[in-house]
Amino acid sequence: MFRFLSSVHITYRCSLVLFIVSGFFSHADPVPQRIISLSPSITEIIFTLGAGDRVAAVTSFCNYPEDVTTLPKIGGYYGKTISLEAIVALSPDLIIGEESAHHMLSDSLRKLNIPIVFIDNNSLSALTDNIEIIGRATGSVHEAAILNSKINASFNKALLLCSSLSPVSVYWEVWDDPYITAGPGSFIHEGFHYLNAVNIFADTDSQWPQVSSESIILRNPEVIILSNSKRGTLTVETVYERTGWNLIEAVSSRRVFFVDEDIFSRPGPRFVDGLLQIASLLHPSLEGNIQ
Repeated sequence: MFRFLSSVHITYRCSLVLFIVSGFFSHADPVPQRIISLSPSITEIIFTLGAGDRVAAVTSFCNYPEDVTTLPKIGGYYGKTISLEAIVALSPDLIIGEESAHHMLSDSLRKLNIPIVFIDNNSLSALTDNIEIIGRATGSVHEAAILNSKINASFNKALLLCSSLSPVSVYWEVWDDPYITAGPGSFIHEGFHYLNAVNIFADTDSQWPQVSSESIILRNPEVIILSNSKRGTLTVETVYERTGWNLIEAVSSRRVFFVDEDIFSRPGPRFVDGLLQIASLLHPSLEGNIQ
C-alpha cells in the first residue's frame, strides 16, 4: 500500500478534505495492521469498510459498531483529551483523526514517526471524499468505492422522493439548555437539501448556533426534530409543555420527533441512510415507500 518515510511531511487537499501524513506514499508498503481512530464517525467508516479487525484502539466516545466497546481507549474526542502515552504504548502504524479536533497532535505524532491522516469531518459534502481517503489509507480502496456508490444512491433516492413534494420548515434541536440548533454549514443543514426541508435557522452565522425559545416560536416550524433525549429525561411531552410552544405549528399538530442520537450526531454512513427515515417524518405521504 503506502510507504511512509518520516523525513517528509505532506499536506494534500481533496475538495474539502485535509489529508496530512507524516510520511510519503509508496505502493510497496503493507496494509496498516494497527490503526487508531480518533473519532466516532471515523471508527464507523473504518468498520463499514471491513477494516475493523485492524483497529487497535478508539476513543471513549466511539460506540458503534458494538465490537469497539471492548477495544482500548486512548482518550476523549478532542486532541487535548487524548493520551500520547497510550498511543505510543499501542505501537500503531496508522492514526486517523479530524483536522479541526486533532491538528494539535500532528507535530508530536510526526516526531514519534507515527503516520497520521487528518480529514475534514465537519460537512456532509465531504463524506465521500473522507471515505475515499480512509479507504486509501487502510488498504480498502475497492470497499470505499462500493460504499460511496451506495451513499450516492441514497442521496439520489432522497432527492427523487422529496423534490416534488411541498417544502417543510424544520427546527432541529441539538441541545435544550441552552437551545442549540443546526445552522448553515453543518452536516445536518446540508442534509435538508436532500429532504426538501427548510431550516428555520438557515440565516444564522454559525454551524451550531445558540437560539432563544422566543425565536423558535416566532419562526414557527412545521416539524421539530430532536437528536438528544438526554438519556430519556427529555421526551415529546416535555417539549409540548414548554412555555409558549403551544403556538408552534409542529406542537399543535403533534409533529415533534426524536431520532437516534448516535446516527444523527456524526457524519458517517448511517447518517445518509437515516436521511430516508427523516424523509418519512417530514413527508408522511412517503411512508411505506421508503425501504
